[in-house]
Amino acid sequence: MNHKKTGADLRAQGQCRGLIASILLLAAWPALAEVDFTAAGVARYEYNTNVFDLQNGFPVPGTTNDFQRSDRLYTYGGLLDTAYLWDQQKLFGTFTANKFEYDNFTFLDHFEYTADGGLNWKLGSILDGTLEALRDRTMVAFTNVNNAQFVLQIEQRENAKAGLEFIPDWRLEGSGYHRTVDQSYLNQGGLDLSESQEQVALRYLGLAGLTAGLSFAYTDGRYTGAGAEFNPDYRQTSFSFTSTYAPTGRSTFKGAVGYSDRRSAEANNSISGITGELDYDNQITGKTSAHVQISRLINSYISNTSSEIDSIANASVRWQASYHLGVAAGYTYTYRDLPGQGNAPLGGNRIDHLQYATLNVDFDPFRWLILKPYANYQVRTSNFVSGNFNATVVGLNFTVQWQQPPPLAPRIQRPVEEPADQAP
Repeated sequence: MNHKKTGADLRAQGQCRGLIASILLLAAWPALAEVDFTAAGVARYEYNTNVFDLQNGFPVPGTTNDFQRSDRLYTYGGLLDTAYLWDQQKLFGTFTANKFEYDNFTFLDHFEYTADGGLNWKLGSILDGTLEALRDRTMVAFTNVNNAQFVLQIEQRENAKAGLEFIPDWRLEGSGYHRTVDQSYLNQGGLDLSESQEQVALRYLGLAGLTAGLSFAYTDGRYTGAGAEFNPDYRQTSFSFTSTYAPTGRSTFKGAVGYSDRRSAEANNSISGITGELDYDNQITGKTSAHVQISRLINSYISNTSSEIDSIANASVRWQASYHLGVAAGYTYTYRDLPGQGNAPLGGNRIDHLQYATLNVDFDPFRWLILKPYANYQVRTSNFVSGNFNATVVGLNFTVQWQQPPPLAPRIQRPVEEPADQAP
């Protein structure tokens, strides 16, 4: 099924071409002190037992008698990644493009891209910051839409951050972003979200291995397009206590705990509560590392122009057996509370329990070749009628790359993006 190109699509293509040209131009700039450049071609084969994340007994959307849920996915794409360092400054740019093709559900065939570029800057020893612009086009996860709708999303985001170290051991940080999200639905009008945030934080750096501070953030958002007339905007304030603790160099703890309050004219979009995020990393041995994360955040359920509270627990472990072989396993549990968005009864609270388990292998037989077999299992139980499902995915990522300069140690490789319908 073909999509007519919109003005946003044409602008996106122009910006992507501009970023590619910029990357290639910078790659030819020999005067810079240090250049890191990666070009890669990527491909993937994947088998998914439940492409639409459908409950048993429900047909494929748009049909009344098609109950097949599995399909094979082929993905082809490329990556350009570059970083340029001179003095204390770092200029970076990344562009990825991927084509998704399905054996059976061909109307899901689509093109995705990500264009990311920016500057990490530093002035002397007391002032630093980041300027960054990101634009991507992705398929929205079926777990984030109703009735297994096929939705393509374009997000444009600009970030800025500045930090000042003043008086001994104190740091003041200011940051902000503006983003626009354009969701395009089949056979109906699009839906847009425009959101901005400003944040200020004060941190104390004077204790060995420990930093602590306070932060305040203000966010405002507005929906336009199909359905937005019932819930046009919201305002959110957030306070939190932040801390980072790295006592041994082998383990690091990061935390932010506070309170967030979102207000809107529509009750479904007014929500508040304790929010925060706790991260713990431990380099258990020279080859084995572990990561644990717990978070509770207020997010936007864009397709309903409403809000949600996501409580997430994640644990993962990685074993780097050698320079050429690494194995990672992970588990994520999400408790999703969507006030007023249920259907049993209509307008009741919807509660989702989502579990996601993954196993990934990184095999690099040569510097220029990366093989990544993977498997994951996802299951959701919900009080939303037709909201229960499970899905198993197995696949293989295949990457051929060229790096300049050649890596001296293993570095994180960027695989083809996980399919949107399997994002936790």
